[in-house]
Amino acid sequence: MKIAISIIFILSSLVLYAQQDGYIDAFSLTYSKLQEASQEYENYSADNKIDKSCEALAEITHQYRTLLKIYDEVAFKFRHDASFDTLVQPIYLAVFEEVEALFVSDTLLVQMQAMVQVMVDTEREGFPKNDDEVKQAIEALYFQDYYHSDFLNNTLEGGILRKQLQGMRTYISRKYGD
Repeated sequence: MKIAISIIFILSSLVLYAQQDGYIDAFSLTYSKLQEASQEYENYSADNKIDKSCEALAEITHQYRTLLKIYDEVAFKFRHDASFDTLVQPIYLAVFEEVEALFVSDTLLVQMQAMVQVMVDTEREGFPKNDDEVKQAIEALYFQDYYHSDFLNNTLEGGILRKQLQGMRTYISRKYGD
């Protein structure tokens, strides 16, 4: 009986891995690109190359958002799968701990991380529900001021930032007037 249970567990794990394969590849590639961009950002910042460090920061923003979106998609798809919770999710969460370690030593990266988290949360759940959350979200989204206008005008993330900020400003304006 124990052998049968073990075989079933192994087979279900293999099936889960096969289902995850594309996600794992995309997640790994995105994490690798994030690490590369983080290293470039660190090098450019140390050399005081402001334009290049801003470009690297934009790339970090893109890769971090992509990482969060991949995880959201995987977590949603496998939300009812106990094997995912015990076998696969800890791997994704361990990667996020490594990402946190990349960001924690730089104030701009910490602020970028908060901004991207607000972007993804707002995409997933809609605008915050109360005034304090809206205020915190707006403060986080105003980190966009650190980016060149090219980033804001020519990237998906820039478009999302503008749209979300405008939506939250409209909410505040309607609620409290000009």
